[in-house]
Amino acid sequence: MKKNVLEEYDAKLDNKRRCVIRGIAAFDRYHVKVFKSGKIEMTPRVLVSPEELSENSLKMIYDSVRNFKKGVVGPAIDFDEFKEFLEDN
Repeated sequence: MKKNVLEEYDAKLDNKRRCVIRGIAAFDRYHVKVFKSGKIEMTPRVLVSPEELSENSLKMIYDSVRNFKKGVVGPAIDFDEFKEFLEDN
């Protein structure tokens, strides 16, 4: 696991409770998970330009939004049956 670490350092929050992440200029958006143990996991997120999506994907997205605005939606999903899969280990 140590082999995969590109950089390791200690950081301190500033007065506005912000933390600067050094040396990672390629990403400006992250998905953040905060665990009960205090561990914080940040996964880079890359937004896709609409020009990069296929025509079929764009059509499906636009059709879905149009149906949602018209109120044409599927039934509500009961997540209680999936509760065991949604809990953090």
